[in-house]
Amino acid sequence: MNYAIVHFLEERLNKNHTLFEYGSGYSTLFYAARVAKVESIENSTYWYEHMASQVPANASVSLVPADIDGAYCRSILRLDNSYDVIVIDGRDRANCLLQSLSKLSPSGVVILDDSSRERYQTLIAKAVEQGFRFLHFEGLKPTATGLHRSTIFYRSDNCFNI
Repeated sequence: MNYAIVHFLEERLNKNHTLFEYGSGYSTLFYAARVAKVESIENSTYWYEHMASQVPANASVSLVPADIDGAYCRSILRLDNSYDVIVIDGRDRANCLLQSLSKLSPSGVVILDDSSRERYQTLIAKAVEQGFRFLHFEGLKPTATGLHRSTIFYRSDNCFNI
């Protein structure tokens, strides 16, 4: 994610939040240091093995093979929890967003990384149709050049107080 949203999240995440993450990595460790619980799924065997040995007690990583509109995007539905923060930074992002909304707590927010991609523009419109507002964060990211966008989808009375 870009530096602008990372800075924002450093200020807004807290130990009362539960978080679900599509796509694990060093972000999983970042979130685990700031929230009560992180549940992450990963489609890459390499990243799964790399992260599974590093996550602290308040985090878990599950290996779920990538597919389109299948088990990967629906992995959030197999859990009994609702989440304050859902981060979509993995595969099949459009379907992940659509499947995850039912698992969002009443004050929950969704973060979509790389949201400037053309194929995600209809998602933003669908989220607005469902009563969400959105806030874009653009900036440089540690592993790439050029500007990159992440978008937070939120409703009134959200856990980030925006």
